[in-house]
Amino acid sequence: KSGEELAEMLARVEQSNSFDQLCSLSRELFGVCHRLLNESEQQRSLLRGQRIIHQVCEMIEKEYRHPGFSLQDADYGVTAVLCTATQPALGRLFKQTAGQSFVEALTACRLKAAARMLVETDTPVAVISREVGMENASYFSTVFRKAYGMSPSLYRETNQSATQKQQEGETKE
Repeated sequence: KSGEELAEMLARVEQSNSFDQLCSLSRELFGVCHRLLNESEQQRSLLRGQRIIHQVCEMIEKEYRHPGFSLQDADYGVTAVLCTATQPALGRLFKQTAGQSFVEALTACRLKAAARMLVETDTPVAVISREVGMENASYFSTVFRKAYGMSPSLYRETNQSATQKQQEGETKE
């Protein structure tokens, strides 16, 4: 679309037959070029933001086990690589790009890891809570229940029995 718009304007410049008409078309052409440059800069900015948030998400995946892991730690890690803006700016960028806050993403990552451990191991819930970076087992259970609609113990019981039934069905075949 932009290329067609420029080509059409250039054709009009070539067909102009007066200085006034040429000046008017030149101003129009300058406006179109200015708009295209702004759009290009916005695209670069968006892509840069997406790269930054991708890096923060990778850091969450690596560091979620650490109870004190925070946006400040992520900001420091990203800043060291990309020289980004301030921590509040990173928080806004994360929310805007990822659709959730840093804390929500970190909690979701921790709960996903906990859910996997509940099904795959017999490790006590309190230990799993600490292993995923949530030192308070009671708080962990409350957050888990809110996210999954059941307690961690019931989640384990429900999903381990479903997994066992599935495995028994596969061995019969």
